[in-house]
Amino acid sequence: MCRVIISTNVVYEVLNKYNYENWSGVVKTYLIAHDLWDVIEPAVEAAQKPQIKDHNTIEDETSEFEISAERKILKSEGYNLKEDKIKNARALHAIQISCGPDALSAIKGIFSAKDAWRILDETFKPDFFIKFTDSSDSSEEESFDGLDDKDKDGGKEFKRALEEQDWDKVKKMYTKNPGLLKGRFSSKKFSALHYAAQHSGSAGIVKDMVEKMSKEDMEIKDACGGGTALMMAIMAGSVEMVKCMMEKNPELITVEDNSLFLPVEVSLSCDDIDMICHLYYATKAYLSSRDHTDRRKHGATFISKCIKKKNLGTLGFALDLLKEDESLALTKDNTWESPLYVLACSPSLFGDGDDLAIFKRWIYKFISTKPAAPAAEIGGEQVEDPESGSDSTNMTKSGIEQIREEKLVHERSLELLFEMCKAVNIKLAAAVDRKDLKDGLVLEALFAAVERGNTKFVSKLISKVPALWMSTDEYSRDIYMHAIEWRQAKLFTHMLRHISGNLISATSCMKDKFGNNLLHVAATLCPSTKLDRVPGAALQMQREIQWFKEVQKIVYPAALEEENSLDSLTPREVFTKNHKDLMKKGERWTKETTTFSSVVSALIVTMTFAAVFTVPDLEENTNRKLRTVFIISDGISLFSSASSLFVFLGLFLSTRYEEHDFLINLPLKLMVGISSLFISIITMLIAFCAILLLLLPESWVPIILLAALTVTLFAAMPFIISTKPAAPAAESGVEQVEDPKSGSDSTNMKKSGLDSFSWRVTKLLNRLPGSEQIREKKLVHERSLELLLEMCKAVKNIKDRKELKDGLVLKALFAAVERGNIKFVSILIYMVPALWMSTDERSRDIFMLANEWRQAKLFTHMLRHVSGNLISATSCMKDKFGNNLLHVAATLCPSTKLDRVPGAALQMQREIQWFKEVQKIVHPAALEEENYLDSLTPREVFTKNHKDLMKEGERWMKETATYSSVVSALIVTLTFAAVFTVHDLEENTNKKLRRVLIISDGISLFSSTSSMFVFLGILSTRYEEDDFLKKLPLRLMVGISTLFISIITMLIAFCAIFLLLLPESWVPIPIILIAALTVTLFAAMPFSLLIIIFKSTFCKRLSLTDLKSWKKTIIAKDDD
Repeated sequence: MCRVIISTNVVYEVLNKYNYENWSGVVKTYLIAHDLWDVIEPAVEAAQKPQIKDHNTIEDETSEFEISAERKILKSEGYNLKEDKIKNARALHAIQISCGPDALSAIKGIFSAKDAWRILDETFKPDFFIKFTDSSDSSEEESFDGLDDKDKDGGKEFKRALEEQDWDKVKKMYTKNPGLLKGRFSSKKFSALHYAAQHSGSAGIVKDMVEKMSKEDMEIKDACGGGTALMMAIMAGSVEMVKCMMEKNPELITVEDNSLFLPVEVSLSCDDIDMICHLYYATKAYLSSRDHTDRRKHGATFISKCIKKKNLGTLGFALDLLKEDESLALTKDNTWESPLYVLACSPSLFGDGDDLAIFKRWIYKFISTKPAAPAAEIGGEQVEDPESGSDSTNMTKSGIEQIREEKLVHERSLELLFEMCKAVNIKLAAAVDRKDLKDGLVLEALFAAVERGNTKFVSKLISKVPALWMSTDEYSRDIYMHAIEWRQAKLFTHMLRHISGNLISATSCMKDKFGNNLLHVAATLCPSTKLDRVPGAALQMQREIQWFKEVQKIVYPAALEEENSLDSLTPREVFTKNHKDLMKKGERWTKETTTFSSVVSALIVTMTFAAVFTVPDLEENTNRKLRTVFIISDGISLFSSASSLFVFLGLFLSTRYEEHDFLINLPLKLMVGISSLFISIITMLIAFCAILLLLLPESWVPIILLAALTVTLFAAMPFIISTKPAAPAAESGVEQVEDPKSGSDSTNMKKSGLDSFSWRVTKLLNRLPGSEQIREKKLVHERSLELLLEMCKAVKNIKDRKELKDGLVLKALFAAVERGNIKFVSILIYMVPALWMSTDERSRDIFMLANEWRQAKLFTHMLRHVSGNLISATSCMKDKFGNNLLHVAATLCPSTKLDRVPGAALQMQREIQWFKEVQKIVHPAALEEENYLDSLTPREVFTKNHKDLMKEGERWMKETATYSSVVSALIVTLTFAAVFTVHDLEENTNKKLRRVLIISDGISLFSSTSSMFVFLGILSTRYEEDDFLKKLPLRLMVGISTLFISIITMLIAFCAIFLLLLPESWVPIPIILIAALTVTLFAAMPFSLLIIIFKSTFCKRLSLTDLKSWKKTIIAKDDD
């Protein structure tokens, strides 16, 4: 499958099966702006014009003479035939150049712009969008559909009882008047069975309702998503309710919602394997019906959703259904994709353990797996109770069991692929032309697997279906060209190893429909998803040249000079054109790196050159070996740092930065410069250790350890930083709140002999300054609570949603959520339970709003007070634009919350943390779901919305690292030079102070050098999204902490030297105090940033406490 084609004329992205709504709006605006829209939708005057026949649409019985006569008549009546024809051509051309390959083939042979627009509208406009907008919750009027006039009087009271979950009252009412069970209440059109099925604890009332309802009444759909009460029971996770409804009306399992999903497909959004199993075997015959197209579509949808869950048990269901009807593998599902295509887009299902650590890879290779389990067996995914505070999707299995299950998933995926290959062979045998393979999405699946580097899928599919070897797409590009275009080196080399030499020669001579050979394709710019994995623009440019050179080796020499038919360019010219911007970025990156490194080299040259002149002053009886080590290491450091400086100056001043320089010349120079700089730093530290050992011969152990730590830190910098998140993502930025149960509530205080003592303590505290203000503040809080309780009584009396809106109840609720007013929200919902599922104009409930406004304490509080089944239902909810909870979490945090975090990099970290935390409570498949508006997954929405913030974070990190590295370099210079003055001090000086001076100076040197290394690593990192989660903050924290230590120890050394020089004078005291104040003020800046980073990365946790004491307070006040 080719990459998305970008149009520079009319639209940003050409029309495909996902973006019709956006595409049609942009094209319509373009046509209106160019006065061409009347061609598509003529005005009244224009519509009255006679239709002009075109030569391309002349029917056989129409003669040229008749057409000419018609044109003469029209001209005589004043119509401008030429102008109308030109406008039609211009409008048609605008539509054509805005279409992708599939859309363009749909209007092939159409010469009328109006007909082309109609065909595209009918073909690409998604049905679910129309159905969703038709069922929007726009009506706010009281509704009692389905009730007779005599029953409507009791409908309001019945609805209120349903919303308050007063099941005893509900049962009495419908027992007395069974007609109430036929009604649909509120703007959501919920039936009584809908209300009861939402709660897993109401199975008894559901059974009683079902006994009294007809089959037709059980098929009532709501107005939100068109779901039946059965779907409500599925989301609530009650197998008992589901069985009860299915026994009464078996046809319920075949009733679709507005998104055209069956109950069994909805059940895959939950983690209840018993529910899925029960519904699957009840629906199995319906899904595998070969004679019904709609049923087969549902079967394909079920298999696709099973594959997307990537779970051992659901893969078993998919395999079992495929064995019933293998042709379902090539049937399009509700998203116009086939299960074969979905499997091709899941390379993680075909792993072989290569991505595991060495020890785990060894276990993966030798661990035994039993034969594939029955379809009903789940892969051991245990869902914990949400009340325990654990993530509902966490697995409680040992590491070996996880590896074994991963291997079983890979084996079952291969079984799935083999079953699908049978369908492909059958399709291939019956295929009349290539269109049959395309309609079955066989070719699209093959090219999608190549694009994603799914090597095992491609190799197994082609080995089972050899006829696919030379398949091509609509641009006449085969799988080799696709592998080159998407830089899938492993797949490309695998295919070359498994084909004959003659086929390699034939492949190397192939061209696409634009005349591009393999080298032309290799000359295109690598997709950003692959290119961004390489750190540094210069190394990215090197990788691109290396790929071009490798492909050049397998093509015939004349291919380098061939021109394509589209631009008449050779492969080299195409490469230069496509990599022009990347080459400029590579030049800028190289110059920035060399500038920083040359400053470090210059400082080392200065220090080592000055240090060597202190050697003659050393006493003759000192250790000669150490003197020799010092001289040699200082000399090596001087020469290597000077060499490094010369190399970096050459890179900055005299390098041409041409294309071929990025292959070997520039990387080799950079490698030589960094290597010599590394050697100079190592030998400088050795020289420093030698001089310290000469001065303090009895304290060599701590000196060597400090030096080794510094050198190890520099050498291992690319490897020591782990990329695993240390703290739950969304937990940052929220203060810890103690469990209210641990506090001493005044209403729960036990009467004991300590009461009098407590009274005395309270009386004493009241006399303290400010105690009256605290008491008044507490009284204000209590009075506010009383106000809220009185207001809740008024809210209870409101009868319908329109009154809630007019009375600004919903507005108040959503405003409280937006501001994080936890107590207000919890008490209001406790007093008026019907507000739990309230939604705003975007169909977002309070969970989504708390998620959107990053109200972590409120969000977790609500999760703690709802059942696990309601959590599952909430995690599956979507707003009117098709955004799930993860899509909402992927939006940019409001500036009022984000600006509280200092630094763009830490803001980016906070956003990633929140996204990761929300990801824990949603279903794994939610990460792959696309919204309706942009057809984007949550990760794509996150990347789109945080693009600017990530750039700001990169700039902030580099500015901070540059500033801090300059300070570190200055401290290195000072401390290195200072230690050589120690030998000039008189021998009778205070030996303890001398030792303090030497040790503190050494620590300062080592820590500042380590800090400089860390900041150098920060400047050369990749700055990808995941780096901001822990990698970059942890590096910055290490660099700032070592810088802080170096500043403190430098201050100690400074104080020690003054006390040594003026031991009996009062002069050092004010000088030391002034120096301490100055350095302390300076050190406070990085220290405060260090504390912020540490808290953001490690210390902050989401408050998972419940607020049951508030509920007790409410009950107590109600009793009063």
